[in-house]
Amino acid sequence: MSNTTIKKLTFNQVFSYQHKLESERLLQRVDKYHQHHNIYFSRPNNPHHVDLFTGKHHWKRQKYTSIIRCYDYQCIEAIQKRFIEAPDATYTVLFGASSLVDLSIFSVIDKPVTLLVLLDTDNYIQRSFTVNMSWCRRMWSLASRAHMISVTGVYYSVLGGAYCSLGKSNSKYAYKAGALAIEQIKLAKKLKDPILECKCWLYFAEDVIQLGEIEKAETIIKRQRVFVEQNGDAMLKSMLEAVEGKLDIAINHTKVSLQ
Repeated sequence: MSNTTIKKLTFNQVFSYQHKLESERLLQRVDKYHQHHNIYFSRPNNPHHVDLFTGKHHWKRQKYTSIIRCYDYQCIEAIQKRFIEAPDATYTVLFGASSLVDLSIFSVIDKPVTLLVLLDTDNYIQRSFTVNMSWCRRMWSLASRAHMISVTGVYYSVLGGAYCSLGKSNSKYAYKAGALAIEQIKLAKKLKDPILECKCWLYFAEDVIQLGEIEKAETIIKRQRVFVEQNGDAMLKSMLEAVEGKLDIAINHTKVSLQ
């Protein structure tokens, strides 16, 4: 017997809690019948052919065949994922959807039944060329934001390095370099990048050393040393050693000046 009746349901309708309850009511023998039936899915690389997802019997030999057509392959993948996570509940709602279309499924429910989950190949190519403007706007927003953050990070890094170099002879530039380092730290926190944040703190410690704030620099370096030891990043370790070297030079210079 072949099912030729057509009924349109959305993915959310089929997998809704209300539909699950209705399917359980229609299929009273839910714990028994699913063991005898086969599920076939369209192949992703060749939608005109199907592969057996679960079951043992050849579908052409079975008494009843129900077809579910999906508009895109993401829908098929979502159904497969639900089969893996909750097979009994997924059997229930899919066969429940079939029973809503054709009640004759009850006459063969104890015999092998085939469910074909197919891709709607008639309109698949046409739909694949349809531009999803809401998705495009979302992706454009994310890409623009990522690009802006990337450019801002490079700007802070280059300009901060230049001010840091000038700060060796003029404390005014060291203040500016420190301000840029703070902005880099904020950016790293926003990106949730702890390694970049550690680098920025070391940059800031170097600027603080140029301003003669030795105790503040020691506090920053001590805190970042703990992170570097836990992380084990070779570049961070090299940067930490370089800043510690500058701190030692500044401390020795301060002691000489006091003498």
